[in-house]
Formats: sequence, C-alpha cells, structure tokens
Amino acid sequence: MTPPPRGPALARLLLATAGIGVGTACSCDYTEMVAISDETYDALHAAQGSSLGEATCVQICAPPSSAPASTGASADTGFGGTTAYDVVVSCELVKIDWQRSAVQCEMTDPGCGIGRRPVGLQALPPGQGTLGEHFAHIAWLEAASVVAFQQLADALRRHEAPAALQQGALTAAADEARHAREMTALARRFGAEVPPVAVRGGGIHGLFELARHNATEGCVGEAIGAVQAAYAARHATDPAVASVMATIARDEARHAVLSFAIDDWLRPRLGAAQRRAVDHALTEAIAAFHAAPPSLRGAPAQRAGVAPEVVQAGWLQHLHPRLWAA
Repeated sequence: MTPPPRGPALARLLLATAGIGVGTACSCDYTEMVAISDETYDALHAAQGSSLGEATCVQICAPPSSAPASTGASADTGFGGTTAYDVVVSCELVKIDWQRSAVQCEMTDPGCGIGRRPVGLQALPPGQGTLGEHFAHIAWLEAASVVAFQQLADALRRHEAPAALQQGALTAAADEARHAREMTALARRFGAEVPPVAVRGGGIHGLFELARHNATEGCVGEAIGAVQAAYAARHATDPAVASVMATIARDEARHAVLSFAIDDWLRPRLGAAQRRAVDHALTEAIAAFHAAPPSLRGAPAQRAGVAPEVVQAGWLQHLHPRLWAA
C-alpha cells in the first residue's frame, strides 16, 4: 500500500489538484429545481424567454408565502423536497429529461465557506450574495482562522506537542492575519465591509477534541481551501484576485501539511474508539463539503476564480483515495 503523501509531496498534490480540471465543493451557491406546469412554462417562455426576470425568479424560487429570500427559512418546493432558501441569484426555464417543465433557481448562501474555523465561532447572518460580500466572507473566515490557530497553538502547548508543531500553528496564525488584510482590501474594492468575528467558549481542551477538530478543520477544511485558492490563482480573470490567491494557496497548502503532521502525532495517543470517532468526524466533514455548492456563478465567478460545480466535484474524487482513505 502506498503511504499517503506528507510534507512537500502533500503540498504539491494539493496545488496540482487545482489544475486537473476536476475537484470538490465548498462554496456558497446551489441550484434548486422548482416544478411548474407545462402551461406556466409556455406562458413564461412566451413573455420572457428562457432567462426569467428578477421579480419572477424571487416569486418562483423564494415565494413570500413559504420562505422569503434572505430569511434562511425552509419551504417545500414541490420538487425535490424541503430546502433552505437564502438569496436568489437568477433563474431560467428548463426541461428535465427533455420532458418535465421546471425553473432552475440559482441560489446563494452567503453564510457558508471553508477554512480552519475556531471552536465557538458565531455564524454570520445571510447577506445579498454580491462579489464584495464573497470577498468579505472570505476575509471574515481568514480572520476567524487567526483565532483558530491561536487555539490550536495553546492546545498543542498544553499537551506538550513537539515545538515544531507549536511554532507551525503560530506561524499559520500570522499567515491568516495577512490573508485577512488582503481579502479585506478586495472586499472594500468591491464595496463591502468585513463583519467582526465573534467567538464564544474556551477553545480546544482534551486530546480527543483536539484530534477531531484538527481532522475536520485542518485535514479536510484546509486541504480543500488550498485547492480552492490554487484554482482561483489560475483562473480568476481579475489579476489582483489571482495574485492574492496565489500567495494564499501556497500558505494554505503549508497549513494542510501542518494539519496532517499534527494528525500523525495525535493518533498514536488516542484509543481505538477515539480514532474511529475521529475518522467518522472526518468522513462527515468530507460529505458536508461534497454537498455544499459554489459561491458565485457566471461572470462574477470567473472574476473571483470560483470553480464551477463539475470542477469542484472532481477534487474530492481525486483527493479522497490519496489523503483521507489511505
């Protein structure tokens, strides 16, 4: 059995994954299908064409009687079950399997994202899904990651981890502070301000809690974050965005390397049941990232370097047997 990559080999794998043209999602947009009658389809198509107007999209995709946009409430679409509505980006008429009439709703959940989130992080309320808010949310996550790495450094010190791991966490905190400043500048360039980070609680305590949090937020979250940043660095049509993301990608790859090194140090110190629980938490984190959709679409996504879903879906497929199932 080939051992999983570690150190520079792991960093190279993550940065290279962004260029293979396939990958895994954690972003903020998702697609909903709302079934409509053939008569409604024909009437809408005659009046507006395939791409529907904003008012029509809101009426169909987030009807006030069931779940107003931006509330995060749940409603039954009548097609595909109950879903959480956030902000309607756009919608268009489609034929499912070339037969069933439906409206394809492009939604966005500005509260989603990835990174090493600290224990006790308080979630943001829904926003409007603009390009500025996209960067503001990333800046917020980067600022939250500063706290997360400080929590990690404290936990490693209490459990007498090797000095290199403790220093790695402190260095990563400094990286994330720089990332937060850079992403804040991008957010402001696009007209958005970064909300403050609120964290409640006393950080990471026991060895098992440390192992579980590091597996989900580090071995999964930061690994995917490195791939996402590397993709943005290669594909963002905005040169300033591409330049910032190139540096962030390299840093996040190093942070993922650190996470796996911490995991290697922790696992022999856990009992068999605890190791199984960590593996289960890691599997759930991968599934959550796999289910989450991309943060922007169309021209804004191209400008920001956000990968389309088909690209994101292949990242997990590529990384899973190499990183998490090895």
